[in-house]
Amino acid sequence: MGAGKEINIWEAVTSSKPVYGESDVEACRRIFGGQKFKCRGYVCSKEIEWPGLCDECIAKLTSESMTDNERRESRLEAMGVPTGMLHCDWDDWKQIESLDQAALDLNRQVSDLMDWNGRPHLVVISGPPGTGKTHMAISVLKEYVEANTFRTARFWTEFNFIQAIKQSFSGGKDVMHDTLKSVDLLVFDDLGVVRSSDWSAETRAGLLNARIDNRKLTLITTNLGQAEISQTIDERLASRLNGAYVVNTKAAQDFRKPRF
Repeated sequence: MGAGKEINIWEAVTSSKPVYGESDVEACRRIFGGQKFKCRGYVCSKEIEWPGLCDECIAKLTSESMTDNERRESRLEAMGVPTGMLHCDWDDWKQIESLDQAALDLNRQVSDLMDWNGRPHLVVISGPPGTGKTHMAISVLKEYVEANTFRTARFWTEFNFIQAIKQSFSGGKDVMHDTLKSVDLLVFDDLGVVRSSDWSAETRAGLLNARIDNRKLTLITTNLGQAEISQTIDERLASRLNGAYVVNTKAAQDFRKPRF
């Protein structure tokens, strides 16, 4: 702690009237009157505006205290994978027990997808709701980032992507540029779930066509068939799906089927 009178943090905080909307740093400047403190991190001499640790030391300690699994899940969350789906992997993929031809074909497709090595650059997982499409996609993403430590991946649901694009109009992060240029593998989940307008259709098609043009690895999940994609999103995109590796999950049961 810096030189000067010892400060009781709790008394300082509770005796100072909070200001609505201020940042943490602004609150510390108000509470401690601009006084500087030395970070208490190991061999860290950075001056900060509050007693304790700097942000870098906090992040380092947090990372070091994580288990390997927690660190892996934290990385996946940063890529956009929903918290409730971090468990998805090939080990708990529910194999179809039926031995009819459709089920056998699906199991063969899934087996090939497990061994997918990025050729072709485009993968489409199509089928009815609740048949494991997103589960497969996340399994691919997890396997990719574990095998390619220095590669980047991003998981976007179509809804969240469209919302993020709208937010970028008012000064938010330029997710279109990041997704187009920087990400080695893009998982685009639920293509076609957002009600189509000219703008949303052009935005989706522009993103996916640009990634295909640049030979960027892209995995799409959708409830739509190729003809529906042509009619509701983009005819050119639908045509280009002819070159994709396609997994159709229509033979799978709906794992989210209502129970009452």
